[in-house]
Amino acid sequence: MRRRRAAALLAVWLGLVCGGCQSEQDLLYSQVLEEGKSQAASSRPVDYDDPGYIGLGTPAPQDRATPVPGESLSGELTVRILEELGWDSNIQVLAREFMELHPGVEITVESDLGFYDSASPQEEEALRREFTTRLATELAAGEGDYLLFDSGGELNLASLGESGALEDLGPYLEQDPDLSGELFYQPVLEAFQIAGRQVMLPQSFAFSGVYLNRALLEELGVELEPLQPLSTLELLELYRQALALQPELRLFYGGVEKGELVDYEVGAYLDLEGKTSSFDSPGFVDFVTQLEGALDGEPEMDQEYLGQGHLGYAQYALTYQAGEPLSQEIQIGLELNPGVGELVQKAQPFFAVIDESISQRALFLRQQPLSHLAGPFLLTDSKGQVGVRTLESFALPASLENKELAWEFIKYCLSPREDTRLTQAGYGWDYTYFIPVTRPNWENMVDRAAEGNAFGSSIVGIPGSFPELDGEQALADTEFLVSQPLVALDYRSFPYSEYVEECLAQGLTTPEQCAGKIQDRASIWLRE
Repeated sequence: MRRRRAAALLAVWLGLVCGGCQSEQDLLYSQVLEEGKSQAASSRPVDYDDPGYIGLGTPAPQDRATPVPGESLSGELTVRILEELGWDSNIQVLAREFMELHPGVEITVESDLGFYDSASPQEEEALRREFTTRLATELAAGEGDYLLFDSGGELNLASLGESGALEDLGPYLEQDPDLSGELFYQPVLEAFQIAGRQVMLPQSFAFSGVYLNRALLEELGVELEPLQPLSTLELLELYRQALALQPELRLFYGGVEKGELVDYEVGAYLDLEGKTSSFDSPGFVDFVTQLEGALDGEPEMDQEYLGQGHLGYAQYALTYQAGEPLSQEIQIGLELNPGVGELVQKAQPFFAVIDESISQRALFLRQQPLSHLAGPFLLTDSKGQVGVRTLESFALPASLENKELAWEFIKYCLSPREDTRLTQAGYGWDYTYFIPVTRPNWENMVDRAAEGNAFGSSIVGIPGSFPELDGEQALADTEFLVSQPLVALDYRSFPYSEYVEECLAQGLTTPEQCAGKIQDRASIWLRE
């Protein structure tokens, strides 16, 4: 299963900032980036109290957290993450807040992939495999004296939980008097359970949202309601009809391979609790056969940018293809960043965009839609299950020595917050990248959005604020989303992509052979 770095979205947006149009905040933001790059290149540790440090430093005395009276909590805790999603990851900020409240606690966040690491996709994949292999070995051997947060998306957490290498966090939640079930979107927590065990405890979640070419839907005479469930098979059928109108139409935007749709169908053929799979069934073979007839590839686009676009760039690409004028934002980007021209002006006509990275804003786009892209629609597998995913989740190794401290930190990260923003360089970044599982915190964020102050940043082509947003409708949409059958894609990530590529990208195998290879690999993986 492929996992694109969420940080790339922020990095692409930053590439559009220009000196001639920068506000004072933008200038400070750019200064922070340069400071962060310098620090990343140095082996010296960052001193957040250094008067010369610019960025998220120690708060002013009046803003500092007050230590808990009669504090007795103490000890050291290491938090392991795969990658930093910012120059100061949210989990690092939360760790510092927690240490200010509990002076006897020392938390260290360790990552394998830094925010400023300029690794190629191949190098990133190698780092991810190394990270996953090392964690699996340490956890199985009972040597994991750390709390997991963002395990990389490829660790077999279900198997590790069943073997007892990872704790069931359900009893911790149930027995803690400070937490109650009403605090959380319970269906989301349940989606991340295996046989009733809360092996993975998400702090936030993203849903599989798909957006479709609005003009082509209108030409087909198809009317879909935003947030309407749309299965992978229904998507392929609509694409087949649209392909008859435009013979060169790509299934997905920007060089995203058609095989990525397999990621959203896997849950229909993989039973984790029963440890069975059925990828060699006629249904899955037919699905791969339909994918075989879809088009992908970007012959005019530089290879460096294939698959690097996102929903906002897709909106601009359709604007350009329609012959409409581009916004000043994107015109500046065209002048400063060659990648913008590649993503906007060289993209082939396309039908769909799958985007999980903006799940918070997606629920607002339902009310204030993009001009050229209809949606979001809830992408489901052929069984009607909506895929959910997280980059922010906790897993507690049984070998972790100070479980009490680890749970107190987890509880702090999941608890309601008066202000859900973390101020970094003058910008208010939300404490989770996706939709928080903590109801009061999401309600807080929606209320702020309804007041016209949604986000402290913009993503190219996607609004940073949503004036006149109906907050009650946004919360009702959230309830509708979590009422759907949910399937955690994180638990269903096993190594099958090479078989998909052999069939769909290289033409070396038939759909039947591809399905058979995936079935064989799934059978092995389920027994690992």
